Amino acid sequence: MTETVAPARIAQALEAARALIAVHGAEGRHHIAAAVLSDDGAMHLGISLESTVRWASICAEPGAVSRAMIDAPGAAIIATIAVNRDGAIVPPCSRCRELLADFAPHAQIALPDPAGWRLVALASLMPYPYKGLLRFDGDQA
Repeated sequence: MTETVAPARIAQALEAARALIAVHGAEGRHHIAAAVLSDDGAMHLGISLESTVRWASICAEPGAVSRAMIDAPGAAIIATIAVNRDGAIVPPCSRCRELLADFAPHAQIALPDPAGWRLVALASLMPYPYKGLLRFDGDQA
């Protein structure tokens, strides 16, 4: 079931992600920062890690999801937002969408919008996920 996320929480997550990438953003090292919000009211941050061995690189969203699993075991992730080094909101890549389908199937995803941002259900970004029958508890809405 998708939980409604207050716009103020998304705005706080956006500012936290922007602050994180402003401090740590570096060419060839960190290109994206992400924030995930959990249903216990917490925010969890992650940053991308670029590696000279490409397959060892990791996006920001897995780091934020991992942080949420450590800091708030049992809490559901209800929203995510990611920004690039310019502070612009970016949608999750296909690998991150698949990861979110496993760990945050009912999350709202912040996407760029002419008004700033808008929230969409993860399921709307991937109506036919890989191994979809094993995910979303059979509910892809």
